[in-house]
Amino acid sequence: MLELLQFSIHPYNFVLTLLLGLILLYWITVMLGVLDLDVLDIEGPDMDADLDADLDGDMDSELESGGFATNLAGFLFLGQVPLTVIASMFVLWMWILTVMGNYLLHTDSWKMAALVMLAAMILSFVLSRLCLYPLRAIFHRMSAEEQQLKNVLGLSCTVLAAADDHRLGQAETEAKGAFVRINIRTQPGVRVEKGDRVRVVAKDGPHAYIVEPERQ
Repeated sequence: MLELLQFSIHPYNFVLTLLLGLILLYWITVMLGVLDLDVLDIEGPDMDADLDADLDGDMDSELESGGFATNLAGFLFLGQVPLTVIASMFVLWMWILTVMGNYLLHTDSWKMAALVMLAAMILSFVLSRLCLYPLRAIFHRMSAEEQQLKNVLGLSCTVLAAADDHRLGQAETEAKGAFVRINIRTQPGVRVEKGDRVRVVAKDGPHAYIVEPERQ
């Protein structure tokens, strides 16, 4: 195992090892809350419209006729899965296949290393697609929930846990027919208690909202 790790920094593998290290650093910053999951996210080639139908079993329906880049983006579900997740999955498979391939084949030339990398790239596309396929439903649900949360601004809520300008509380509101619980905070000097009716007036960071008491 140690020998394999040492081989991962061989010149044939160093670039991919460095790239994998940057990917790992990115995920550490995500877990620490420094960066968001969709920091590099972009709009995909209009594939969301047929997501529900595709989830029922047709894995290729989104690959409409078009350019190579469009079909490749569709193959890896860009627009349905965050770009950072796609890139991380692809780089991980590339690193595994390239390092293992060079190690097992005893690569001794750049020409052979290039052939190994080309084969690893092709396999990485296929393996990444297989791994990303079940994630689409998860991210689709998360996107729907996020959109629902965006729609709570201006709505009335019932406080479930007391809050003020220093302490986060919770409130429940109804958005598009579904009950949604949100984290709340108040303006300076204001406190709301459980059972109070409040109105959402602003967003407070990525995971909370500013509320104010409703006038009686």
